[in-house]
Amino acid sequence: MRLSLVALAVVLMAAGIRAEPGRVTVATKDGRHVGTLSVNQVDVETGARLVKLPLADVLSVQFGDVDVIRTRQGKVVKGTVRVEGWTLQEGDAARPLARTDLRFIVPQASLGTPKRGQIVDAATANGMIYHVRLPEKYDAKSGGPAIVVLHGSNANSADYLIGISQRWPKVAADYVLIGIDGEWPTQKDPDGPPAYVYTYVNFVGKSKYKGFPGTDRESPALVAEAVAEIRQQLKLTRIFVTGHSQGGFLTYSCVMNYPEVFAGGMPISAGLIFQCEPTAYEDAAIRAQQRKRPIAIVHGERDPLVSVAMARAAHESFMGDGFPMLRLFLAADSAHAFISLPFEEGVRWMESMTADDPRALLKSAQQAFGRREYRDALAYLQRAQDIDPAGAQAAAGRALRQRIEQLAAAPAKLLQAQIQQAKGNGWVNDFDAFRQQFEFTDAAGGVMAEYDKLRKIHEPLAEKLWADARAAFKDGDKEKGYRKCEEIVSGYYASSYYRYAKQTLAERR
Repeated sequence: MRLSLVALAVVLMAAGIRAEPGRVTVATKDGRHVGTLSVNQVDVETGARLVKLPLADVLSVQFGDVDVIRTRQGKVVKGTVRVEGWTLQEGDAARPLARTDLRFIVPQASLGTPKRGQIVDAATANGMIYHVRLPEKYDAKSGGPAIVVLHGSNANSADYLIGISQRWPKVAADYVLIGIDGEWPTQKDPDGPPAYVYTYVNFVGKSKYKGFPGTDRESPALVAEAVAEIRQQLKLTRIFVTGHSQGGFLTYSCVMNYPEVFAGGMPISAGLIFQCEPTAYEDAAIRAQQRKRPIAIVHGERDPLVSVAMARAAHESFMGDGFPMLRLFLAADSAHAFISLPFEEGVRWMESMTADDPRALLKSAQQAFGRREYRDALAYLQRAQDIDPAGAQAAAGRALRQRIEQLAAAPAKLLQAQIQQAKGNGWVNDFDAFRQQFEFTDAAGGVMAEYDKLRKIHEPLAEKLWADARAAFKDGDKEKGYRKCEEIVSGYYASSYYRYAKQTLAERR
């Protein structure tokens, strides 16, 4: 039987009102603020009734023509929130809160003790609402691996957790699922599901670029902080991050800027923004960490919203900057919908790439060799060697690597000669195919050295042409922009801008 609003208030108050005002994140028209609210309950006018909700049980308050209050018990109360006399203690300053200035409020709420197999809602100190689903076999003492799930725009991550547990039950049985919602609610329909968006387009993180004031507090930083707070409440052994559409763009930023937090990343139906390009990072330590993280790029080839060309371009970017654990998962008959894409396949690949058992890694390498996936095989062998260089599997690993070296030798010799001759770009496609498979063999050393020498010549000239092309497109002169791209493709094919120019020409309208 559904509780009346009055009965609901009684139940919530019985659960215990905080003795002290609670810590909250408040969004006003001028931004987000974190502090202590001057009240410990929310009074809501719902027609002729007044409902009093303990702040400790409130998940979020969104202000609008109709205010929407969501509780941690999964209830929704709609009406008008009384805010007269409310203040936010923000540091040493007390900020008066006016209703016309308020957008939303998120009180910090601890996770508590989640029930296995159920989704539990909570909120972090920085105002990120999140949802956790523990698998049935989760043990609080030993912990378990987790997947952080980031939603698409104007959506929420709880719905994604439900979809994953229904569509891929084996993943839900093996992993703690953590959905983190965007920090900006966008819900316009008070009767509709919660909706949020992330911010990341101006976040520069640990890249070589400089950011605008305040952009260091966009979603990538907030998500990393949220994960740290969640880890104080749950023991998590390894954390992958994945996201769909807008959440996929954010996934790239999370794994590139916080490789110490995430063991791997799987962007889905998304693209790579320029400040997350591998070439945007110059610090040797973070570059080394990034290259120890598997990146699974998932996309539908019939995606009408985010072109599959963006996935291919991202793959080429990581390939061009020496990421050994890299895979592009394309679904030929799929569009943009998350549920139709090879999610579990990508998860299992990341899982295998980060295994800690040398015998399992050797087995994976042998299986990859049988499928002629030599890059994967080399990555498995390298991890096994790093973990246990003198173990029982070492000799078999060396023998398998030698077989791959033999396969790489002849094409390496031919390509090295072609690059040295520098007679046009006829070798580029063959080089890309070779690099995809054999980049990390000893045989590829000469090829890659020659390519790097040519790139150093091509890069500054292509950079100038690309800047000219972007300026032309911005000014509306598409033909000039395309001509600049054609110059890059025909003359500066060893530059990092070659793939951007090629993608632009492929999408010419």
